[in-house]
Amino acid sequence: MARNELSLLKNFDPFTLIEKELDDLWLFPFFRYQNTAKVAPIDISEDDKNYYIETDLPGFNKEQISIKVDKDILTISASSEKENEKESKKYHKKERVSRSCTRSISIPENVDVSNISAKYENGVLTLSLPKKEPEKSNQIEIKVQ
Repeated sequence: MARNELSLLKNFDPFTLIEKELDDLWLFPFFRYQNTAKVAPIDISEDDKNYYIETDLPGFNKEQISIKVDKDILTISASSEKENEKESKKYHKKERVSRSCTRSISIPENVDVSNISAKYENGVLTLSLPKKEPEKSNQIEIKVQ
């Protein structure tokens, strides 16, 4: 082999070639921005006693999930930060970075906020929002004289 050919092989990086090929695919742009902040999709349902909110939060653990109620706004957020890896590693590609998602929704007046419960299992967060009896109005009748 000629000296120029050897120097080309020495600098050859198969991962760069694969990345270039993936960039040329028409589907790749849809996958490129996966690690940006997103809005968590939700399903809302109800029965006689509760409202239910379900959202998919795959890849998070329950310590990374926050649920807050402020007045009549319920906010679900999840955030993970990638730990700093040892500098001794030589990465060819690094796409697993910090990510987060959030969702805020208005909740009805008849929700008993103090008894909301949450369960996180297999990447799905399920909130139970118990309904409370509507407050009786202090309606009084005034007689006209």
